[in-house]
Amino acid sequence: MNTRIGGACLLIGSLALSLSACDVDDGSHDVGVLDDVSEFRSGGGGVLVPPTGPKDGYIGNGIEYPEVGGIDPAHALSTPEGMSESGELLDDPDNHDTAQYLVECALPQGASIEKVVGGQTLVFNGALGLAPQWQYGACDVACQEWVSACLLARTNESGETVGIWMRGDHPALGAAVPEDTVLEAGFWGNLFVDSDEVFYCKGSGKGVVAAKREGRTCSGGACGFTKYPKCTHQSRCEFVGPDADVPSDCKSGQHGDSAPYRTIATYVPDP
Repeated sequence: MNTRIGGACLLIGSLALSLSACDVDDGSHDVGVLDDVSEFRSGGGGVLVPPTGPKDGYIGNGIEYPEVGGIDPAHALSTPEGMSESGELLDDPDNHDTAQYLVECALPQGASIEKVVGGQTLVFNGALGLAPQWQYGACDVACQEWVSACLLARTNESGETVGIWMRGDHPALGAAVPEDTVLEAGFWGNLFVDSDEVFYCKGSGKGVVAAKREGRTCSGGACGFTKYPKCTHQSRCEFVGPDADVPSDCKSGQHGDSAPYRTIATYVPDP
């Protein structure tokens, strides 16, 4: 599917191949095959942004659960040890969208990772740039937590694509609340340490209702994440931004007594 946003054309769609700038498929030719190189956009939930950058627009979501099998943060994503070409993430074509989400979260626009799987070259493109060092170096705890929070924020158990704004105490995101949006939730954890280390706290009641109306499922209690009440309860999170209203450095545990995690807050349109 071709979508026009802010005067720019971005291809989005499940495993979109040989991406082009503004071509419209009129059915008269095959879109998608260019030798044996496949260039991915993450499902119907790919990056939906104007050319000024991801922090200035919505980013999509739609993975059902963030699988990171075959990823070793001790090594660069560009190496076989860092993103294994025979690991669970790349060996199963159903997980290729998740691999694209991961690369979009970690690397900035213009950066990409190439992998050869079954004789085919797969190209995964960056977008947000939460951990640019991971392209050629190791991913430390901060890197792991930012990428984990990004993947959790972009999870939607139904697989439905919903545009969300992401904010956080990171220069790639910014912490100014977008106009005409409401806080859905804060997401944090570390998928690379423990697949069960996944948490979220609810935003405003209005935000949760709006998110459900948009088709978001995780902030309503699905997705297998550990759920906490409002992010403002029990000093669960710190708050940053011009108005000190963006959840940050949230903590797990019944009384919010863990070490703080890097946190991403999500916003949906105000109905």
